[in-house]
Amino acid sequence: MALLFFNLPSVYAEVQTAEEYLSNGNDAFNGGNLDLAIVDYTKAISINPNLGKAYNNRGVAYAKEGSLQRAIDDFTLAIANNLKDADAYNNRGHAYAEQGNFTQAIFDYTKA
Repeated sequence: MALLFFNLPSVYAEVQTAEEYLSNGNDAFNGGNLDLAIVDYTKAISINPNLGKAYNNRGVAYAKEGSLQRAIDDFTLAIANNLKDADAYNNRGHAYAEQGNFTQAIFDYTKA
């Protein structure tokens, strides 16, 4: 019996971890590509839904593109994963302030 070997496309061999997608998202964000950053952060979250930093960073990308409610939702998820995440509280405070919700912004700044 002969053994057959198949050359699979490299895409199958390159399984990435949540942390790798997070890093790729950071690179895309720093390079100004918000859409790609959001895609990579979303992939990181799909692999590890408890990766609060991915929610926080995606929230920052959403806020930068003007999607404040989506940003607030992500900052809230980051906080749910780590109740002591000062960055997420601070970022959510900024988003609330941008919306004109100063009471909630002050609360979050205080928590940060």
